[in-house]
Amino acid sequence: MKNLRPLALLALTTAAAQAYNVEFQFGANRPARGDLAGAYKGDSATGLSWSTNVSEQISLGTTFSLRQLEHSLPTPTQNDVKSLMLDLVWELGSERGGIKPFFGGSIGNSWIDTPTGNDSAITGILSAGLRFNLSDTTEFVVGARYFNMWNVNYTDTVSEDVKGWESYAAIRLKF
Repeated sequence: MKNLRPLALLALTTAAAQAYNVEFQFGANRPARGDLAGAYKGDSATGLSWSTNVSEQISLGTTFSLRQLEHSLPTPTQNDVKSLMLDLVWELGSERGGIKPFFGGSIGNSWIDTPTGNDSAITGILSAGLRFNLSDTTEFVVGARYFNMWNVNYTDTVSEDVKGWESYAAIRLKF
């Protein structure tokens, strides 16, 4: 029995060594029209995500992201959006040939630079994608996200929900 203890500790150390993930995300957003008649034009979206594995298929983490949106109501303005989200991601089934499908949800807050200053909005995201194993510690990720920022105040008289899609690619490192 004493001879099996080092093997058990080795297994625990290996599991703990890959219990944390860091993801570098790059993509583009495609905002849709909000509740008002203003049109949006999307730009880049970048993000940094940290997560830990709650189980073999579920991870819990946070994501900090930067987006750029252009709003045309009342005049065209470029808006930088910073978001901090709490993420829950579930990997579907087991790995098939190095490919793992996943879906998840996020809730958090976004800070928007508007013509009248800064505003914040509660933000929700639904995401889905595929992870491709490059090595034991590295994955390539492609995915899509639907986002909704509720009650963004662009001016004293213009307030609306901002909704849209993002496509992204990422490199995920497992520790």
